[in-house]
Amino acid sequence: MLVLAVSNPSSWEDIVELLVPELQKRGLYWEDYPAPGGTLRENMGEKPGEPQLAADHPGFKFKWNVPKTDGEVATNGHT
Repeated sequence: MLVLAVSNPSSWEDIVELLVPELQKRGLYWEDYPAPGGTLRENMGEKPGEPQLAADHPGFKFKWNVPKTDGEVATNGHT
């Protein structure tokens, strides 16, 4: 009788901790991040040291969970 073992990852942590290192070891997944240990924005934008949106980006003015100062209106669509 032939038995096939099928393994499904149970979480994204399994993929990050188990699959990605194995693919990197086999040369099938990149290791040369512009900002090792940085944010996705730093690595995808290849801008180490800039983990937030640039001030000239259209989305820069929208902040979530930022306390308002006196007389300031929230810019995230909520008041």
